Amino acid sequence: MAQKIIDAHMHVIPAFCGERNGTPVHGCGYGKVRYGEKGSWRIGAKRGERRVMPPSFTDTTTPPHVVSEYLDYAGIDAAVCMQSIMYGNHNEYLAALVRSQPDRFIAAFAFVDPRRGAEAVDDLDWIDRELGLIGVKLEPPDMPFWLDDKAYEPFWKKMEKLGSILSIDLGWDPRENEYNFQIERLRNVVERHPDLTVLIQHLGVSYLWDKAEQPPFPSLQKTLALKKYPNVWFDITGLPEFCPGEEYPFPRAQKIVEVAVETVGVERLIWGSDFPGILPEDVTYKQCLNVVRNHCTFLSDEEMGMVLGGNVLRLLAQREGS
Repeated sequence: MAQKIIDAHMHVIPAFCGERNGTPVHGCGYGKVRYGEKGSWRIGAKRGERRVMPPSFTDTTTPPHVVSEYLDYAGIDAAVCMQSIMYGNHNEYLAALVRSQPDRFIAAFAFVDPRRGAEAVDDLDWIDRELGLIGVKLEPPDMPFWLDDKAYEPFWKKMEKLGSILSIDLGWDPRENEYNFQIERLRNVVERHPDLTVLIQHLGVSYLWDKAEQPPFPSLQKTLALKKYPNVWFDITGLPEFCPGEEYPFPRAQKIVEVAVETVGVERLIWGSDFPGILPEDVTYKQCLNVVRNHCTFLSDEEMGMVLGGNVLRLLAQREGS
């Protein structure tokens, strides 16, 4: 498999300073965060803290030199940087990183809040023209907003015009947050904007964490039905999170990938790790890769090369040519 291996979902986090559903999130060291304004932090878990990284991440950050060492450790050539509203806005930082190390950090997605209306549309011009970021990462459940609300039409139209890629995390359980898994609303956006390129993160999540979802995974099939739109791609990231009670090599994860391949084909499937947030799931960084590379034996060498790097390079080439 001569094709380069690309981690298409890597988080380089210089500071943990974001929010979740309007509640500030602060890094408090040793891979942990607290929710709420400092001085009145919300108590939810033990000592009011939640682990988002292993304890070795003493500053609750993932600086580029550490990420680069992890890439070398796993035999991965390069990474695409994702953002998250929970981590904070690091647009300029990541743009500078891509400019300074383009062979290692080959692209980055921006954080833009569409709820800012006309200002958000202006932001799209700025991140495209001034920063050179390839698109926008959105997490509607944590913002929150309805994807197909007509108020956001100018935002989608501008992304479509610029050729910006929409990387979208649909979230987890709609019973906990009604803005999760807006699959029909996303379909409406794609219908209205056929030239908008969409990368659906984590296979849409699609209730895959729920043991009641069994092959061929009915909720996943709703997500994969968007394959009919040629500009929709699917990210197979964070697979161990969908395997409660399992250990490496995560048989359920292998089956999920197999169903995705059988339903969509390999041409629009893209592997990523979701580093560092995946590491507390009792999985190593190498195992995030190897669950696909070593255990998805239904993939030919050519198909494996596409999923582990070739497809994301093709997606980025399409973006550059738009």
